Amino acid sequence: MEAYQFLLPDRLRVMADIYEGQARFQEADAVYQQATDVIEGIMVNVPSTGAQARLIGAMSAIYTGHVRLAVDRLRDPGKAFAILERARGRAIADVLQTVPSRQTSASPSADAQARTICWLSR
Repeated sequence: MEAYQFLLPDRLRVMADIYEGQARFQEADAVYQQATDVIEGIMVNVPSTGAQARLIGAMSAIYTGHVRLAVDRLRDPGKAFAILERARGRAIADVLQTVPSRQTSASPSADAQARTICWLSR
């Protein structure tokens, strides 16, 4: 994974901020969406915990900016809610991926469900 890929999401955030400053709110929304997609794509193969921490920081700024845009400029609470749910889903997926693979549980069916959830979150 090339280092420049880690710069792209934040640069997209800056571009979205510029569009917002120019009152080009739909373009800003599209760029925020693109930045989120890029981060989620990178998160699949993050090479280190340090890189993951930097991405999570960038992700936070992007989600925050996108929610602010949806509420303040687009006046779209439904979109803001969807952005928040995506952020929450990303956080849950990250936690599930850190669950140890060897874990005792109450039943084989619970183990199968946990494996399915982990698999779906990737």
